[in-house]
Amino acid sequence: MKEYLSIRPLALAVAAVGGSLSPAVYAQADDAQNYGIEEVTVTARKREESLQDIPVAVSAMGADDMREKGVQSIEDMAGRVPGFQINMFSNSEPDIFMRGIGTDIESAGAAGAIGVFVDEVYISRGAGVTADLFDLQRVEILRGPQGTLYGKNVVGGAISYVTARPQQDFSALAETTLGTYGQAELRGYVTGGLSENVAGRISVSSRQRDGYAKNTYTGNDIETLDNSSVRAQLSWDVSNSLNALLSLDQYRSESTARWRHMSIVSEWNAPFQNDDPRKGPNNEDGVEEGDGQGASLRLEWQGDNLTLTSLTAYRENDSFFKENSAGTFYDFSKSEFENPDDYYVQTKHEVNDQFSQELRLSGSSDNLNWVAGLYYLAESIERNELADFVFYFPEWYWVMEGQDGNRSASDNVSTAAFSQVTYDFSEQWSLTGGLRWSRDDKDFSASHWGIPLNGEPFQDPWQNPGDAQTNAGSAEDSFGAVTKMATVNYRPAKDVLLYATYSEGYKSGGWNGENALSPSDVAIGFDEEFADNHELGIKSRWLDNRLQLNGALFMAAYDDQQIQQLVREGNAPPSYQIANADARARGLELEFVYMPLEALTLSGSYGYLDSEFVSNLDIDGENLKGNKTARSPEHTYNLSAVYAWQLADIGELNARLDYRWQDEFFFDNDNNPLTHVDAQYTLDGSVTLYSADGRWDAKLWGKNLTDELNVASVSEIFGTVFAGYQAPRTVGVTGAWHF
Repeated sequence: MKEYLSIRPLALAVAAVGGSLSPAVYAQADDAQNYGIEEVTVTARKREESLQDIPVAVSAMGADDMREKGVQSIEDMAGRVPGFQINMFSNSEPDIFMRGIGTDIESAGAAGAIGVFVDEVYISRGAGVTADLFDLQRVEILRGPQGTLYGKNVVGGAISYVTARPQQDFSALAETTLGTYGQAELRGYVTGGLSENVAGRISVSSRQRDGYAKNTYTGNDIETLDNSSVRAQLSWDVSNSLNALLSLDQYRSESTARWRHMSIVSEWNAPFQNDDPRKGPNNEDGVEEGDGQGASLRLEWQGDNLTLTSLTAYRENDSFFKENSAGTFYDFSKSEFENPDDYYVQTKHEVNDQFSQELRLSGSSDNLNWVAGLYYLAESIERNELADFVFYFPEWYWVMEGQDGNRSASDNVSTAAFSQVTYDFSEQWSLTGGLRWSRDDKDFSASHWGIPLNGEPFQDPWQNPGDAQTNAGSAEDSFGAVTKMATVNYRPAKDVLLYATYSEGYKSGGWNGENALSPSDVAIGFDEEFADNHELGIKSRWLDNRLQLNGALFMAAYDDQQIQQLVREGNAPPSYQIANADARARGLELEFVYMPLEALTLSGSYGYLDSEFVSNLDIDGENLKGNKTARSPEHTYNLSAVYAWQLADIGELNARLDYRWQDEFFFDNDNNPLTHVDAQYTLDGSVTLYSADGRWDAKLWGKNLTDELNVASVSEIFGTVFAGYQAPRTVGVTGAWHF
């Protein structure tokens, strides 16, 4: 029979948490009751610990959780973790934000503010983090700077995927899904022993779907999905003390681009707005393609109170993207006066590869746990962009058209040394301290040709139109920091942990280069980004292990935060500018799980966030000081309820509802009212039947049951807003067979 609390949904509002602590709830406590909340094991501090024993704001989602909630990609995790925000412009460009900080800078000379790791291997580019989530043991989301143990580009937090390992005992899973929009999926794995000391595991995933939108000009579906993934692992117990784990994986996506809808139109574009936000004419169906593969070798030697770990990894990604960002049809057989004021077909092709090596030594004694290590990363990134455009300015009866090309490339080497020590003064008190030295050496180049979008001429010695070879410039620089952390723990009772933490984060500087008009422009970069975080937290269990309540109160200072903002220069189309600005964020995060009955599980989380710029920064004649930071809703929460019935000898019937809500927010840092996103919510539900012998299960599910038109991304040009949307209502059935 399935255990009830392999289910750990993530969210509830503060009022609901307060209500669950009412005297009536306490009155239900009874020592005779033998059910409670399961322990969750995480490796957020590079060693296995209970979620309730670590002084870190971390949310964990296990394999059963993800299957039951239908979490199949990083986009599906939105709204399930307090302070976590993700917006998908495309599969190769996920914008991940946490506690008011993130980045949407695409240049090869920039990097993200939220680190993504797969089996402790850092994934350097966005195209590598959007692969399907399948056959995972769990996902851990760490909020706040993780600059000691995780290091590179984790000023806002870290997302850690832990894949399921090979096992000696044979087991297998085959799962298939059929749903609306022609959804057809197949997933599975098989694992078992190949010899007395060798075990293997193979996992596969295939997902296809018709489009959520329709291009009436081509007659084709838009936002189609065609993904396939495979992972093979081999675990070899070389000796009683040494294990080797080899992992190989490959991912491929051949989908079409996201639909862009004119959600708000200027007076000129009003006649071209589609009545249906998911249907209309467009010159392009668009393309979203991606290929990625990687290999890693993990060697782990265990001695008396010592563990030596070597992690060697290589990964490469190739992504291609094409769309008409103007979101409508431009008829070239007619004059500019009979067309929309914007035609913008862009292509983006990025190739990157990375090699990393980490050596880590850890140990423990009765009252001491420590870890120390060295880290090395070499990565190469090349990005090519091309835009065919037509811009019409009705006020001046002026047309600007042409082609704008850009290439940016970066070769980077990162090195680091780190250590973290925890000392237990007593059963109640402990102190943790950590230190990391980081250095990033970057060699950047860029070229720009064609007709610049900002309307300015190229400067000597660059030529116009030129090409990628003639219009080239370069720059190189080194960045570095020493980041620190300190945590004091106090355990006033067996099931209550209180902690106070100070932590720092660092992200290297870089370059944009996309709008450079001369070689000297290429050399203009942006500074390192730093984060200082103060946090008070609690991990607790109550009511005979039937109520789990965790919380964190934080204040964070982001110094020289790297931001990208559209700048409008005169009569020219807007272009992106990258600058550094200081911001401050404060907030509250709560998570709970409550079992009022053995068959009923309630869970939820709530996040409050107040994040704004505190330094003077002039963008396009406007001072951003006092503005809200982008993608920072003030309130977010979600609620989950799961009820299970025993059906005699048939098995167990499980019904669940998941509700996620987020407050309004600004999509850009200039707080443009046109890119303001209203509050929105999503309601999901499912009914699952688990067989009595545990050999099969069948689920009827629905996502976005109320068919809300929720915004995924927005951009604004000349008073017209182009919006991308999250998935519409989908329903389907999933069947799984366990062997």
